[in-house]
Amino acid sequence: MVHRLPIGLFLFWGSFLFFWLFSGWGPVTDPVESNYALPAKEMLLGGDWLTPHIYGQIWFDKPILIYWLTALSYQLFGFSDSVSRLVPALAGAGGITLIYSFVARIVSRRHGLVAAMILATSVHYYSMSKALITDMLLFVAGSAGLAYFYMGYSRYKGSTRWYLWMYPCFALAVLAKGPVGVLIPGLVVFLFLLVEKNWRELLKMRLLMGIPFFLLIAVPWFYYMYHLHGMEFLTVLLGVHNFLRATTAEHPGNNFFLFYPAIFLIGFLPWIGFVINGIWKGSIDAWKQKAPFQRFLLLWLFSFFLFYSLMATKYPTYLFPMWFPGAILTALYLPWAPKNFRFAEYILPVAIWWLALTIAGAVFLVGPFRWVYVGILLSAGLFYVYTSRIASKGRFFPNLCLFAIFIYLVVSAFVLPTAAERRSGLTLPAKLTQYSDAHVGFYRTYSASSVFYGGPTTTKVVLPEEIVSSDDGANWNLKYVMPLETIRDFAEPHSGTRRNLLFIQTSKVDDFKKVLDPTVEIRFVETFHKFSIFEVRRNEKVSEND
Repeated sequence: MVHRLPIGLFLFWGSFLFFWLFSGWGPVTDPVESNYALPAKEMLLGGDWLTPHIYGQIWFDKPILIYWLTALSYQLFGFSDSVSRLVPALAGAGGITLIYSFVARIVSRRHGLVAAMILATSVHYYSMSKALITDMLLFVAGSAGLAYFYMGYSRYKGSTRWYLWMYPCFALAVLAKGPVGVLIPGLVVFLFLLVEKNWRELLKMRLLMGIPFFLLIAVPWFYYMYHLHGMEFLTVLLGVHNFLRATTAEHPGNNFFLFYPAIFLIGFLPWIGFVINGIWKGSIDAWKQKAPFQRFLLLWLFSFFLFYSLMATKYPTYLFPMWFPGAILTALYLPWAPKNFRFAEYILPVAIWWLALTIAGAVFLVGPFRWVYVGILLSAGLFYVYTSRIASKGRFFPNLCLFAIFIYLVVSAFVLPTAAERRSGLTLPAKLTQYSDAHVGFYRTYSASSVFYGGPTTTKVVLPEEIVSSDDGANWNLKYVMPLETIRDFAEPHSGTRRNLLFIQTSKVDDFKKVLDPTVEIRFVETFHKFSIFEVRRNEKVSEND
């Protein structure tokens, strides 16, 4: 173990700096990051470390782990954009160290290092390591649990004690994301034992010690919340965020057959050609050679894919746990010194990845920064092509890794801060101060980041028909604890204010006018960044009976 320690430490701190560098250059974004940053801030300022709050209201959105860790970061280092992203960067580094350590034990250190580099430089993993979101914590805890399971199953160092570490890992996964933290990994374990026809292994998994260990970590917070808040807690956390999402599409636009395949193909760039090769060859060995490790990795990968494909709600982040077994399969079958590169396997994915990032900078950036960025990426691309031609075939892997690391750092310094500014409410508090005498609302959107940066709590305005419910009484509006009004109610006079001002994304103004209630009239006030601001009031000329 001693000879692996320096490599593990280097991977951890090196990948942490890789992920965290430039994280403070962009503000906290809506609608995801702010929903974790603001409750963590309120947790620290309010002193309630057990019940999450947002806008001063109880918040049942996610389990407690991400709020604890983020609030602890704020307590240690203060409130800042870089500190807000400290947890995902550390967790991302932990995931890189984990995959290296696991593969080094099961296969070899060389394969472990290759798997770690493939994982760190894939698009999806890099982006997830730079965003405050629960999925990176779920990834690390769930992957660690399954890794410890296989170490116990394969009798690493002749012992089954590794099984005991599986249970606290799954418990932390539950505290990160809820029941899926143990449900899907449990499905992987079940299917693997089924395929291996080895049910007797259950007797060696130390269930009598492990299950109480799991319950001791996972259950107390859930029990406390249920004891304090009753069925409301279960209705929102389990009813809305689990059952309703499984049965009702929250984002119907994502519900098409190729959504998840596209996420997988794009998210594994620039390695996707080798990933497909690894999955294909791993499948052959898994069944023809009856290789248990390959079987385990494939069941791990496809269990997550099939489980979330069957769910009604689809998110790009749901498939993220597939990246761990995907990177390992890629490393196992990566050609070390190929005689020639296939166009579709290597050249095309790298070219698409590089071109997409170049175009992204050209779209998001303005002024001289656009041309500086494009110039850097074009020069780096030409330099990479030149070094690839003169380098030996065996050096293609480190060459591509260094190229990817450089490109990602340039993207982090130039593109991500600008993209974050466009999705953040950082500048809204100053504007809202000018309208302190108005009742302010946001139509079909809301900026929790505005409140995070010191702005007031405003109202979310919706149309009555936008309220979606399921048969058990849970509905999407239970997700929201900010003030919520229909457009007709918003148009009514409000005590203590002189007028009603509605912020509408400029790109959605025409659609809003098409569905505007005839009892409501609007008057344009001004444009502010991506918003058009309207004064809203009742149309006295139209009776409500018309």
